[in-house]
Amino acid sequence: MQERKNSTYTRRVSQVGNSLSVGIPKELALKFDILKGDEVIVTEGSERGEIVLKKINHTGQPNIRPEVIEAMKSVKNQYGKAYQRDCKGIGKRRKKDEKIKNNVLTNFRKL
Repeated sequence: MQERKNSTYTRRVSQVGNSLSVGIPKELALKFDILKGDEVIVTEGSERGEIVLKKINHTGQPNIRPEVIEAMKSVKNQYGKAYQRDCKGIGKRRKKDEKIKNNVLTNFRKL
């Protein structure tokens, strides 16, 4: 597969509410894996009045900002042991339910 050179695109600026917007060409959206709802950082470039867009790379969680992930980690650190303790209790109940189910099936087969 041939690698394509950097391309130049021309887009018209439009107004959405009180903001201005520019569409991202489909080819670039595919190349950089940009989807509807993704967040980008908009900064002023260092040369000739450039505007630079950079996609925010999330941590594998779709559409979750990094600061939200950090808050979730904080909650996990604070309450993680209690959560794990509760989950172990659920596991014990599941084992008990499995034993009851097996007893019912065994008795059913005897009929």
